[in-house]
Amino acid sequence: MRTPRRAWRPKQHIRPLALGVVWRGDEVLLCRVFDDEGNTEGWRPLGGGIDFGERAEAAVRREFLEEIGEEIVSPTLLGVLESHYEHYGMTGHEIVFVFDARFMREEAYDTESWAYEEEAYDGAAEWVHTGLLRSGSEALFPDGLLALLTERRQG
Repeated sequence: MRTPRRAWRPKQHIRPLALGVVWRGDEVLLCRVFDDEGNTEGWRPLGGGIDFGERAEAAVRREFLEEIGEEIVSPTLLGVLESHYEHYGMTGHEIVFVFDARFMREEAYDTESWAYEEEAYDGAAEWVHTGLLRSGSEALFPDGLLALLTERRQG
């Protein structure tokens, strides 16, 4: 359990995000989503907000460098999701560009986890087996992402 530095709440406007999905066999690189007490609510891919004037592909590349210091190459758009959700009574609304990505450095796939700092908490990126996500024992955010990834792996 981790204690967040401050409680995170969704902003009350549409937030554009770019997330990158990196695969290692049947594992996906994900970061934990915490509640206010520091308990894990679920997982989401690395990435973050798209800055004004920035393209989604550039944003996902920048976010990987900022968060874990790794460069990704050839991000390919898997799809765009619209996410409406409730978090502690606050409504969130995100437009999420989801990219399939791979690390530039092959050695990065041997790393088990990366520590990083977010605005509201310290985090870690970890490899999570997709079986845990498909079984429902672990939640994957945003909604619709699991179906998108399942289609990609079967297609």
